[in-house]
Amino acid sequence: MTARLARTIAWCAWHRGLADDVALIQPAPEPTTEPGCALYACRRCRETYRLTPWEDRS
Repeated sequence: MTARLARTIAWCAWHRGLADDVALIQPAPEPTTEPGCALYACRRCRETYRLTPWEDRS
């Protein structure tokens, strides 16, 4: 039996569609401060719009 890697499928906020190569761009704000949700972007949109994944920010 072959082990399968977990895939993250999420909504790309830039092209407004599902993608399986997404990265977190902006985490959700604290619920007590303002409404909103986390924003994810697929690889194509990250390259097109020059978006930096949250984990790569210093």
